[in-house]
Amino acid sequence: MLQSPSPTNETGRHLAVLLEDIPHVRLLNTGEATHTRGGRLDLTLVSSDLAADAIWEVHPTLTSDHFATLTSLPVAPPVPPRPPPRWNIKRADWSRFQASLDEWWVDYQPPDDLHQQERDLTAAIQTAATTAIPMCAPSCRHRTDWWYYNDEVREHNHRVNLHRKLYKKRPNPNNLRLLQEVVARARQVSLRAKEDKWLEWCATFSQHTSLGQMWRSVRTASGAAPPRPAAHPHPQQEAERLATIFTSRGSSNQLPLHTRRTQQQLQPHRDEAVREAMEVADMTDRPFSLQELQQAKRRGRDTATGADGVPYSMLAHAGPAGDAALLATLNASWTAGRLPPAWKEADIQPIPKPREPSKLRPISLLSCLAKTAEKMVLARLQWHIGPSHPHIFGYTRGVSTADSILALMTHINHRPTVAVFIDLEKAFELASPHAILDALVKKGVRGRMLAWLRDFLQHRRARVRFQGHKSSFQEMENGTPQGSILSPLLFNLLMEQLVALPFHTGTVLLSYADDLALMVTGKGNKLRKTQQALDLISEKCQDLGLKISAEKTRAMMLKAADPAWQLRVQGIDLAWTNSYQYLGVWVDKRLSFTTHAAYLRERTQARLNVMRAMTRPTAGATFSVLRLYYVQAVRSLVDYSALVLLALSPNQQERLEVVQNTAMRTMLGAPRWTSACVMQSETSLVPLTTRVQHITACRISRVLQRDAEGVTQRRLRLAATQGVDTLRRNPWLLQATLAHTKDWLQADLPAPTYHAPPPWEPHAAVFSATQLPASKSQCITEEMRQHALMAIAQVTEPDSAVYYTDGSVDPDNGRTGAAAITRGTELCERTSNHCSTLQTELVAIQLALEHAHHRQEPTVMLHTDSRAGLQALQQPHPKDNVGLITTILGILQSIAAQGRQVKLNWIPSHVGVRGNEFADAAAKRAAGGPQGEAHHCTPVVLKDERQ
Repeated sequence: MLQSPSPTNETGRHLAVLLEDIPHVRLLNTGEATHTRGGRLDLTLVSSDLAADAIWEVHPTLTSDHFATLTSLPVAPPVPPRPPPRWNIKRADWSRFQASLDEWWVDYQPPDDLHQQERDLTAAIQTAATTAIPMCAPSCRHRTDWWYYNDEVREHNHRVNLHRKLYKKRPNPNNLRLLQEVVARARQVSLRAKEDKWLEWCATFSQHTSLGQMWRSVRTASGAAPPRPAAHPHPQQEAERLATIFTSRGSSNQLPLHTRRTQQQLQPHRDEAVREAMEVADMTDRPFSLQELQQAKRRGRDTATGADGVPYSMLAHAGPAGDAALLATLNASWTAGRLPPAWKEADIQPIPKPREPSKLRPISLLSCLAKTAEKMVLARLQWHIGPSHPHIFGYTRGVSTADSILALMTHINHRPTVAVFIDLEKAFELASPHAILDALVKKGVRGRMLAWLRDFLQHRRARVRFQGHKSSFQEMENGTPQGSILSPLLFNLLMEQLVALPFHTGTVLLSYADDLALMVTGKGNKLRKTQQALDLISEKCQDLGLKISAEKTRAMMLKAADPAWQLRVQGIDLAWTNSYQYLGVWVDKRLSFTTHAAYLRERTQARLNVMRAMTRPTAGATFSVLRLYYVQAVRSLVDYSALVLLALSPNQQERLEVVQNTAMRTMLGAPRWTSACVMQSETSLVPLTTRVQHITACRISRVLQRDAEGVTQRRLRLAATQGVDTLRRNPWLLQATLAHTKDWLQADLPAPTYHAPPPWEPHAAVFSATQLPASKSQCITEEMRQHALMAIAQVTEPDSAVYYTDGSVDPDNGRTGAAAITRGTELCERTSNHCSTLQTELVAIQLALEHAHHRQEPTVMLHTDSRAGLQALQQPHPKDNVGLITTILGILQSIAAQGRQVKLNWIPSHVGVRGNEFADAAAKRAAGGPQGEAHHCTPVVLKDERQ
């Protein structure tokens, strides 16, 4: 500040000289007065690199004797760190990887310390990966072709550059023609690469994919670089803050006071019961076998890794030494009844929520080594405790949200019903580990399994990874570990205690994860029954450490007017509503589903806008891409809602058909007057009304064939015995009943002769397959015949009972048959019409094994050309053809109990192997036999295909 109001003085001249001597300092003042008497007393000095874009101004009203000055300086936001390099699994040298592990395992002596043993195994895998797997940096996204760029595109671009240089050096017609040809081929390769990448993207789309993700794909394909997220000014502090927030969600302080007191009162009794059960020996205490490890590794695919950076693919290619080391660590953990500390740690990656980008959702990343161990424990636990309650639909094999919606519709049965949709607040974070262990004890879990699961649930830690920084570890007090393999089953144990409560007749509680639906119907005071059921559920939630959110819980009076009486939960009145979105489907009180139809049209229209944008020249989507996008992203919304769309009026169904007509015009580029029938023929798409009936029939057939007896099966079987006139008042149930046939009324139950083996027990048969030098379509017949004969000679032992089996399906009339041949004996069976090829092949295998069961040879050798049949027999839990597959497995168990061995070998079909050709001819003769001799199979006419 100058000490004089005059324009110039000694201080000002001295300052001017200093500014001339120091060139990197600039004066921002513009000469405008900064004092009320007109003096320019307030000066602003900045460095020269900031002066160019700096803005200096005098505030017109904020003043005392001096005016306030405002200086704006350009400051670039901090740049977030680039992602670290990753393993390039596609270029891995797995033989070298296995050799490194073999060399380490030869001289390795496992220590007594479990933590050290796990660290040694992880370090050995990381060292082997460093020597055998290259690292790849994040893709360079400033190029417009980065999203589809691959080795083939790079090679053709290189050829274009070489020919372009050649033409510049020697510009003659011959070189010009070569350049044009190379450019044309490079363009074709690029277009094919674009289409392949589009198809890859579209294959990942579903009804759950966010609209923002689809638009990002379109912008990426159009050449727009994806925006980089803004960097946080203090990432380390933000990581610590997020870690505190995420871990506090599982704190017991989130529970009401009376719930905490209940948990404290129950804990001593629960702990004592767990300690007593841990001391009881159990058959599951035995060490894990190599078979269990291989079965667990078979189902693994690469996902985001934990802190150790070891993906599933490294475990899959670990080789014998790696399997032995991993199995030794797993068994050491199992014997000790505790986990290595690293297996109980999680890295949390916060991501923005799709509909609320300002809020972050924690994604927990766990060690793949730990999740492999969990898969093996899960297999034993599922075998030990058996199937879940029929009203548990979440995280259950072969069951989906459609089954829960179907149970809801069948129980309501178009009658006045009180429905309460219960919201559990932070259910997964607040689930009590002590309540879960108590549920395991009640299920009969004992010994090492209970000890291992107790350590698995307690003293878990997590930290947050945020923009290249990591927070400190914080302990999780409650909850099931997010991202864990065991968590869904453990959480379902709590839900099973809720749905199994002693409700009144006509009261049903359905559970899909933490979404609960209470339905009360039938005679009597339904409101009083509902209130009593809510009181039971609230009391049980206190015992389980769960918290009901009364503010988000909604009640609905279906097919009747809203009553004046209020339902209450924890002393809070529940709000009555006219519609509620249950598992993505809007249920209205009239069960007309017009609200859901309008919601469906809105969502499909938004996705059709993305489809139109994909037709731009810059996006480059072809017809096959557009069709796949429609099937995956648009029609999947209709497929998901198919069970309730049956209730729509004909007018609403016609309005829904407009969605598909619009999509077909977009993918074909057809004018508006084009006939819908013509477009359906060109695109190979059926009308949505037909597809809705198709999906409903498939779903009902699966439900009726399921062995678990629930509310859905009982109601549908009752409806099938009633006449059409009886169902006129229930259009939905009438349509659903007419959608299936009498053949599907029988449950597809496991065979009584079959006993599910424990996971550690080896298979009752030995499976093998003919190894071809390439895929079957790329091999010539004579080559495949030679390999098949060599495989037969290798696996067939002397004095074996040798069988060849085959099945036959006539596509013209649907007649089917099965046959098996052995020395001088031909076994034929006429199977029921419209059986699938897989079913006839399985029947042929059954015929051979039934015949071999009464023979005396020590080895039974069976050759079949059905690879799918052998794969079905190796499934630990068959989903389809359960009765047929378990019958075959029961015969295999019976033959194995005789001390005999069964080998099943796959050989290619129609390559000139005499036994296979004779079996094929016999199966065709069996298919031509009379219907009266048919072997009954459940016809497979309808298939829920995606295309």
